[in-house]
Amino acid sequence: MDLESVEIHKIAWAVAGFCTAASVFISFRMIWNHLRNYTEPRVQIYILRIILMIPIYVIDSYLSLLFKDLALYFDFARDCYEAYVLYMFFKLLVELADGEEAMIQKMEPLPQIRYSLPLCCFHIKPGRIFMHRCKQMILQYVLFKPLLAVSSFVLQLVGEYHEGDYSANGGYLYISVTYNVSITISLYFLVLFYEATKEIIKPFKPLSKFLCIKAIIFFSFWQTVVIAGMVDFNILIQERGDWTVDEVARGAQAFLICCEMLPLSLAFTRTFGHQSFKDPLAQNYFFNNTRVFSNFATVANVKDLVNDTVVSLKKGPRRNVAVEDFLDVPRDQQLKRVVKQGWIAKRGEDMVKIWKNRYFLIINKPKGLVYFKANPFGPDRRLIEDNAGKLKARGFLDLSPQGKVTEVIAIKANNFAVVTPARRWKFKCNSSRERDEWIEAIFQVFPELKEGPRTLPNSPTSTVTSPQQPQTATPTRNSIVTIPVSPSGYDPSLPPPLPVRGSYDPNLPHGVRVGLELV
Repeated sequence: MDLESVEIHKIAWAVAGFCTAASVFISFRMIWNHLRNYTEPRVQIYILRIILMIPIYVIDSYLSLLFKDLALYFDFARDCYEAYVLYMFFKLLVELADGEEAMIQKMEPLPQIRYSLPLCCFHIKPGRIFMHRCKQMILQYVLFKPLLAVSSFVLQLVGEYHEGDYSANGGYLYISVTYNVSITISLYFLVLFYEATKEIIKPFKPLSKFLCIKAIIFFSFWQTVVIAGMVDFNILIQERGDWTVDEVARGAQAFLICCEMLPLSLAFTRTFGHQSFKDPLAQNYFFNNTRVFSNFATVANVKDLVNDTVVSLKKGPRRNVAVEDFLDVPRDQQLKRVVKQGWIAKRGEDMVKIWKNRYFLIINKPKGLVYFKANPFGPDRRLIEDNAGKLKARGFLDLSPQGKVTEVIAIKANNFAVVTPARRWKFKCNSSRERDEWIEAIFQVFPELKEGPRTLPNSPTSTVTSPQQPQTATPTRNSIVTIPVSPSGYDPSLPPPLPVRGSYDPNLPHGVRVGLELV
């Protein structure tokens, strides 16, 4: 090894060693303070796991710099923990809103949101399904990353990995493509979840926390891309002494990470500090390590991750549908409360809006529309019962005056919609007659809807148009217009409707709007 390479390595080791020691000291001090002031375990457990990202990253990178032949294996822990931290940040956001169920309840009133580019043509309703999809998409990276790391080990051992070589003959190309797709999906849904819930968690200032985590991942990822490009174009990255080009590239990446962790550890003290969790009794056990070690054991236990992974592998989320006492009373009493029942199709609220057949009941106590995957009064009832024999409903739409339903709309030939501020529930019947029967049954339970759109108590403006002073708007082609109707059909005393293209059924229930196309 020549003098130049020796001097460079000495300088690199010294600078990286100083940054590593400082970063570890700062992060361990944060961890110690949190463990001594462990007053909010459900939140701090995720904060501590995120803070551990600093020492794991910097120690791993420094070891990779010292032991170049083992760098690929040291990077295994670093990369796997990166995936783990992404999910921990997701869990932290959820816990800041008082847990998963509380977050779902706070998301339910939110309107539908569009996906970000490149999926901006799709939209989804924030709620239980949205939460489940985000959890699935973020967790897939936690599962894929160790598998990709093991695959890299195996390919390296058999000489087929060829790091930095993007030819189709080596495994590096396929590992890199799979890795990039997986982490992109994970980050995409993490950002989507943040965008959907940022108003809910705004008091906790999550943006700075997210930027700290993303900065680590951003630097790590793009440095790898830039250094690989420098190797391909023979820019600066060259053989030095007994270090090959690939080893110099890995060493440069490790050195940069060691240096970057020092300012990032300082940023973590601002965003993940323990000040808001201070325990006034902490000084009483400053030298008592029992409690601190017990708290750390809780943080190190990944049983919750295993449980979440098992739950997320299921197609749909767990549903905790509350229908007052309807699901608990005997079958004969349930039947007495049913106004109408039968199979109709409901449009889903997932990313792909598919129609699903569900068995619906319109009930008068509590007033609402409850639906199941099977007929609760038929031979398949056992399919929708739990171990205790209690019915498991798929969903419930409150039709009481205290609910959020504002109107019922007849759309297309056999379809109708029940409208709330956050969602338009769409239903498909077999015929227009069946549709009208369902609408009439809803009006029977909720007569106020028969008079037309209603104003919710907390609504700032009215949605009801007075016949004497009709609200006017400038329509555009393909707009949905409201035709004034009376029980006998069109009312000539009301203002004439706009010219439309399409058919109008005067036998529709009074108060039901019809969507037609402007001429």
